[in-house]
Amino acid sequence: MRIHLETPDYDRLEGADNFCRPAQIIREFGFSDRVYYRNPDLKSDDEAPSCASDTFGKSNLVNLALTKCDIPACYTKVPTVTAAIRDGIGSHLLALQFSSDLSFTLAECSFGGQSCTKDDFLSVSHPQLGMCHHFMKQRFTQNMSSSQLADSQLSIKYFTDLTDSNGGTIPELDKLNRIVHRSVSNDERKIAFKAVIVPEGSYPWPSKGVDVATAQSMDIQLSFKKIKKLSTASRPCVENTEPVTYRMPSWKQAKTTSSNEENIRLHFVKAASEWWQKIAVLRAQLEKQNALRPLQAMDWRYNIPSKEDYTNKFTVQHFAKACNCLPSFLPIEVELFSNYTFCFDTNDTGTVSRLRESCYREQLSKLLQYQFEAAKKALSPCEETDYDMRLISYAWPDLSGAKSMEILKKLAHNFGLGTEYSRLRGISSIYSTYWRSLVMLESNLTESNLHDRINFENELKFLRDRLAQLTVKGLTSYGQEISEEEAYPAKNLLADIGGALGLWSGIFVLTICELLEFFYYISIGLALSLRHRRDSLRRDSVAREIETHA
Repeated sequence: MRIHLETPDYDRLEGADNFCRPAQIIREFGFSDRVYYRNPDLKSDDEAPSCASDTFGKSNLVNLALTKCDIPACYTKVPTVTAAIRDGIGSHLLALQFSSDLSFTLAECSFGGQSCTKDDFLSVSHPQLGMCHHFMKQRFTQNMSSSQLADSQLSIKYFTDLTDSNGGTIPELDKLNRIVHRSVSNDERKIAFKAVIVPEGSYPWPSKGVDVATAQSMDIQLSFKKIKKLSTASRPCVENTEPVTYRMPSWKQAKTTSSNEENIRLHFVKAASEWWQKIAVLRAQLEKQNALRPLQAMDWRYNIPSKEDYTNKFTVQHFAKACNCLPSFLPIEVELFSNYTFCFDTNDTGTVSRLRESCYREQLSKLLQYQFEAAKKALSPCEETDYDMRLISYAWPDLSGAKSMEILKKLAHNFGLGTEYSRLRGISSIYSTYWRSLVMLESNLTESNLHDRINFENELKFLRDRLAQLTVKGLTSYGQEISEEEAYPAKNLLADIGGALGLWSGIFVLTICELLEFFYYISIGLALSLRHRRDSLRRDSVAREIETHA
C-alpha cells in the first residue's frame, strides 16, 4: 500500500488558517481514490505539497450550528431556545457529536505502570458536565493486592483541539457551547478538563471536581476517610440510606470513520419549514450518524448517596410539580420518567406551549431558592465517605528551544499518523510543529530566518496552551475512619458511680476483715509477750529465794 502525506509549504501558505491539515493521510491506494487539496492549482506530486483542506461543505454540521441568528443574541435573552434544542434533539446526542473524543484528546495514559487507552474509558452523558469519560479500572485492579493498589497512580496527558497552530479558534465557539453545555465563560477556555474523583458508589457531582488548566500539570494526592456520625435530637442525620439511580446514557469509545455515507445531510434540515421539524430532522441525522455507538447503559445506581442527592431530589420534585415536566440539566431519578418527560421534548407534540415556556423561566429563577430550602431541610447521611485531596500544580510542559524536541517527538509518536483523513482542527498541528522543530534545529540563526523562529516559538506557546497533565495517587497507604459516640450520658454516669460504689464497698469490707485479723494477731502477740514476761519474773523471783535460803 502506498500512502501519500502532505505537509504545509510555509513559503506559500504563511499564516495558514484553521482549515490547514498538515501531515495527514490524504490517499490510500486500494481503499479510496479521492484526493483532497486545499489549493486546486497543485499540478503533480513532485511539486511542493500544499496544505490539505477538509471536505467541509454542505455536509458540515458545524456550519449549521454556528449560523448566525437573525435575532442577535436570542439565546441569551430567551433560555427556552437552547433548552428546546437540547431537549428536542437530546443532550446526549449533542454531547456525543460536539464534545471531547478521547481518540484525539488522550495523548498518553497509564495506571499502575500499565498503559491504558481510550478503550479503558466509558463515555457518559452527564447532565451537568456534558460528555464525561469514566475510567474503568477493573482490568487493572483485578489481580492487584491492596498494597499494590495503594501505590498505584493514574497518569493522563490530555490534548485539547481548540485552536490551530497559530492560536486561531472556531468562530463563535461560545454560541455552540451555550447550546451544548448551557453556558461557557472566557475563563473556561483555560481549563483543559475537570477531574471528578469520588469513592466508588458516589455520584460525580460537579462540586467534587478539580479544574485542570492548560499548560499545567496537576498532581492530586488522595486520602480516604469515612465518618460515622451520631444522630441526635440537635443534629439529626439519616441512618439508613436508599440507593439512588440516575438516568445517564453511556457509550463505549467508537472507532473514527470518515465514510461519506455517514455525513449529516444538512439540506434535509434546511428544507424543513418549521423549527421543530428542523430539530426532528437533525435529531434523526445525529442518531444515524452515531448508529455505530450503541448504548452501553442508561441507568446508573449509586449506593452511597450524599446530601447533594437529597438537595437535587428536592429541587427536581418542585420543578416537576410546578411545570409538569423535568429539567434536563439536572440529574433525574429513574422513577420520575414514568410520570414526566423533559420540558421541551417535541417528539409527540411538535409545539411548546407558552404556559410551559413561562413556567420554565420562572423555575429557572427559583433554582437557588430551592437549593437553599433543601439545604435547610435535607438531612445528611450518618455515614459519609470522601477523599481528602492535596493539590500540587506546576507549569508543564517545557517547550522552550531544544527542550521541546523530546515531548514533540513523543506526542507525534503517541497520536500516530492514523489511517484515514481527519477533520480535527488542531491535532495535526502536532506533526506540523514537530516537523518545523527539525528544520529549525538544522538551520543556523540568521536574519532571514529570524522571523520563522519567532513564529515557531509562538507555535510552541499555542501548542503548550493546549496540553495538560493529571496524576492521581494515594497520599498514604491507609485510610481514616472516625466514629462518633455520646460524650457521657446520665445512665453511663450512674452505672459508673454504681460500679465505683460497689467496688468501694467491697474494698471497705475487705479492709475491715484485714483490720480485725490484724488486731487479732496483735492481741495474741501481746498476750504471749505478757505471759512470757510473767514467767520470766516468776523464775527470777524463785532464783532470788533460793539464793536467800542458801
